[in-house]
Amino acid sequence: MASPTQSQPESHSQPESQSEPPTLTALTASLTPSQKSQLDEVATLMLEIYQTLARMRYIHTSDIDLGPHDLPASILSLYTALHLDPRIIYLYSVLPYLHPRVIRDVDFIGGGECVDFRDKDDVEQGRDPMYADEDIERMRDWQTPLSGIGNHCEALIYDAERHEVGIFGQMSIGNVDRNRSGAGWVGSRWDEGLGREVKIRGLVDGGEEVISEEEYERALAEMERAEREEEGEEGEGEGEDEEEGEEGDEDGEMEDEEDEDEEDEDTEMEDENVWDDMDARPAPDVLKDVIRWYRELKEMPGGGEHGGAEWDHDFIKPLYQKHGWPGEDFDGEAFLVDKTRAYAAQCVREEAEKPFTDLRNAQASLKYAEEKEVADAEERKRRLEAAKTVDEEWTIRWEGYLAKFWLEQQRRKVQEAEKAAPSDETPRPDDLAERELLHLGSCLWSLKRRAAELAPGKELESVERDMTITQKAYAACQEHGRSLWPEMPCWSLKPGETANQLFLEGLIAWRTPSLETCKREADRIRRWVEELPPGTDGARKVAEERLKTVEENIEFHSGVLQNCAAGLEEIKKDGNGDADNGDAES
Repeated sequence: MASPTQSQPESHSQPESQSEPPTLTALTASLTPSQKSQLDEVATLMLEIYQTLARMRYIHTSDIDLGPHDLPASILSLYTALHLDPRIIYLYSVLPYLHPRVIRDVDFIGGGECVDFRDKDDVEQGRDPMYADEDIERMRDWQTPLSGIGNHCEALIYDAERHEVGIFGQMSIGNVDRNRSGAGWVGSRWDEGLGREVKIRGLVDGGEEVISEEEYERALAEMERAEREEEGEEGEGEGEDEEEGEEGDEDGEMEDEEDEDEEDEDTEMEDENVWDDMDARPAPDVLKDVIRWYRELKEMPGGGEHGGAEWDHDFIKPLYQKHGWPGEDFDGEAFLVDKTRAYAAQCVREEAEKPFTDLRNAQASLKYAEEKEVADAEERKRRLEAAKTVDEEWTIRWEGYLAKFWLEQQRRKVQEAEKAAPSDETPRPDDLAERELLHLGSCLWSLKRRAAELAPGKELESVERDMTITQKAYAACQEHGRSLWPEMPCWSLKPGETANQLFLEGLIAWRTPSLETCKREADRIRRWVEELPPGTDGARKVAEERLKTVEENIEFHSGVLQNCAAGLEEIKKDGNGDADNGDAES
């Protein structure tokens, strides 16, 4: 970010104290029609961004709260306590916001998040949008974020004095505005598909590419070098045209000048702020570009920590293109149906790959455990030789006994994973299609149960919309599967018919090995305790404490399995999969 400027805009004054609660009219009375027009323009363009996201079917139009808003006295008092400029207060009153029910589940541009300045926490955090916790990085009174950084992502920053917007990332250097920084900017973002943070570099066309850690570090070093050179050029030649000390100057006069310079420097340091000369463009240009980026799919919904894997850019981009985005004939409902199926297909592929993933993880864990035990055994041997009491000796032996048991468990897990993994790592297409159908049926069953629990309102309306889309996705999957593999009986299932049964059977398959492991461990601990010689109270205590924990786990797993068995029995009696499983885990 560029260096701070010397002079600052003069903030509009706020009423210093009022006996009555502040009103929006009083707090914004000093604004001119021209200033309000600029702020209304920002609000209108932010609304267009939200409406674009609604057209893309990422949010629903009913979840957009239009301004102007009737702000309560408590939030107006917070604005005044934070000394917000009247322009920012007015802007907060006219900006569109997302309904509180959905706002925390939505990603914004660059993986950031939406904000609501009717909310106390968002207002306060808005003074420090990069979470720097330093005065030098706090917003000036006439500045505000228009979005949040989310999980180390990007935010729109607005300066009302200059009527400009910049796009900045917490992990990036400088402005990451595609049309400002051009190619070459570097930063970081969370990659949902990889499940980790990646380094990125801007491209000439406004897009970005993933780069290596080494490329990222080189780019940073080059930018820092260029910045130092620029600062050096600005400092060169200052005072070169002046004689080095004029003969007529008195020593006292030179000392006075030095004192004044030091005072000026101190004042400048106190006023310094990184946002004073932020790299930005006219606000309308930036916000219109954001809309255009969404239309051109250079930006897409999701991409942050809220959107989730179902908005993975790798499969939603071709689906947008398939269904006509951004044209007037864009079929949003068909897009959502295909997206629902694509996400279900991704989930079942991961499920089909799980046995092989489990096997690789078990093998890696065993290798680590074996290598660690070699070092630990040497350490225990050394401690045994130095032990001074029988109790100390057997406490060390207990550690070895426990380590041996867990090493055996790791070997057992590898054996079980080898048995569970199919001989062919490539799943059959018909198997994936059946899994997709069952997955969609389970989702639809869950949505129906959720809808039955809700009172009339926005949340119920949202769940009912999801039910409609999921029902159509189920029907499309069913029709597709029946056309390719008509002999498979699964295509005749009703949505969710086996959902509860599959859930309970899966829970049994997961809990049973855990119960068996706990029982084996408990039996071995009891035998070990029985063999302890006299004078080993300390060793006996640690072993019995472990036994108590294991017995509690046995009780928990047994209770879950009993509930599951009862649920399956109820399903058999009812002849369908709609029995309640709500208490299976309790």
